[in-house]
Amino acid sequence: MYGDTDRNGRVDITDAFLVLQYYANHSAGNLSYTFTEYPEIERKLLPFVDIDHDKSITISDAYYILKYYSLQYAGAPAAWDEIQK
Repeated sequence: MYGDTDRNGRVDITDAFLVLQYYANHSAGNLSYTFTEYPEIERKLLPFVDIDHDKSITISDAYYILKYYSLQYAGAPAAWDEIQK
């Protein structure tokens, strides 16, 4: 599921936090920071966290996760392609 960074079956505020933490670490030069200690899981996870499909995890991915979560929480669910408009 797109945006489900912690792989718990839902997209929530924790997922946005994890993406922001990942982005901050990589921006600070800590390129060894990962979401998981298992490389095979990391490789499979990254495409689902890269919401805008730009081949990197950036602040825009966190923005889309927050937007998705906010709409879901407010009772106005939207698809990922609608989120990115």
